[in-house]
Amino acid sequence: MPVVSIAKIRGRTRGIGNEFALACDMRFASRQSAVFGNPEIGVGLVPGGGALEWLPRLIGRSRALEIVLSGDDFDADIAERYGWVNRTLDDDELDSFVDALVRRLASFDRETLAAAKAQINRFATPDASEL
Repeated sequence: MPVVSIAKIRGRTRGIGNEFALACDMRFASRQSAVFGNPEIGVGLVPGGGALEWLPRLIGRSRALEIVLSGDDFDADIAERYGWVNRTLDDDELDSFVDALVRRLASFDRETLAAAKAQINRFATPDASEL
């Protein structure tokens, strides 16, 4: 997709919600309220919405295994430390930060943004056959 997608995360982002956020280009989370996880293993399922393809690319194999195999919840600070999200912000700063980023991106040439994103995607995204 040639547009830039940004997830702004407050509250629980688990299972398919986490997988949706992982598929976005950038993720910013509330330090106070964001919780992440893929709990499927606890009920005998393997995550099937993209977590197994996105997590290792974003955070590395060992951390992806920790998340998927434990089925545990992770707070925003760990998510930031692992590279799961771009950054965490205090809840009262999250909206203004993301809004300012969006305004800045919107001020740039769309074709240039799309071309830069396409180049980065060559190395950092799963292809359709993997998903």
